[in-house]
Amino acid sequence: MTIAMPIAGQGIPRAMASGCPIDVASYGYTTAGAKAALGAVSTTCQTILFSPGTYVFGSSFKVNKASVTVKGSTGAVIKAKVGGSFSEGLIKATAGHVTFSGLTLNGQGNAITGVSSNSPYTAVQGVSLSGFTGRGIYMLGGASDATISGCTVTGFGDRGILTQADRTTVSGCTVSGGQGIGI
Repeated sequence: MTIAMPIAGQGIPRAMASGCPIDVASYGYTTAGAKAALGAVSTTCQTILFSPGTYVFGSSFKVNKASVTVKGSTGAVIKAKVGGSFSEGLIKATAGHVTFSGLTLNGQGNAITGVSSNSPYTAVQGVSLSGFTGRGIYMLGGASDATISGCTVTGFGDRGILTQADRTTVSGCTVSGGQGIGI
């Protein structure tokens, strides 16, 4: 079975076998495309994938559905648009049991946070962050039982990895080139 869903003004998306994972590129290389892909998440497919390419986000991408996995392919880079609106950081979990895996994020000098969460059981695995003049990874107080593993944070502002959450595990991460405190 092949599923392809056109989005108004964005052409015909590339087809995906079985419709899972949901390919963000099929909806556009922007925050709106990522939000549309998240909107397609269902009980039969809870994974969205950034396939190879450069995605430019002009605003925060909030994952507001529980039990979703957001994956990055080799060659996929998510960049913050210079001068964009990122009050919540570049990517943020606002629902529980969200996993960010294999993403490459570039802040392009914006004073923002790369990945943040205020929801329980957030996992950040194998994520590479650079060019954020704010924080790299930030787990707020509500992000209890979070896991941060195998991540690389370079070129950050005040904190590379900051957690205010209970029972957060940080392992196998490399933090370097920052202006402030690493972990």
